[in-house]
Amino acid sequence: PYAGLGGNPTIAHNGAGSYDVQIASADPTVESHWTAAGSYKSCRRIELSGLATLKTLSVRLRALGAAGPGAWSVPVSLLVV
Repeated sequence: PYAGLGGNPTIAHNGAGSYDVQIASADPTVESHWTAAGSYKSCRRIELSGLATLKTLSVRLRALGAAGPGAWSVPVSLLVV
């Protein structure tokens, strides 16, 4: 099972070299619940594999550029099917 994330122009950042993605399977307001899900060259299409089916996850990402990492996006909730 996997989750596919499509690009969002409000997240895409000019000058970003890559994007970090994190997922949380528990309360996303608790910082310690977030775990790294990978780094990607583009935010146009991101596929996360190896996820448990019929489980709701929170996902967030941030741009990484020459000036360092940007702020984390607002988390979105996804049901893995």
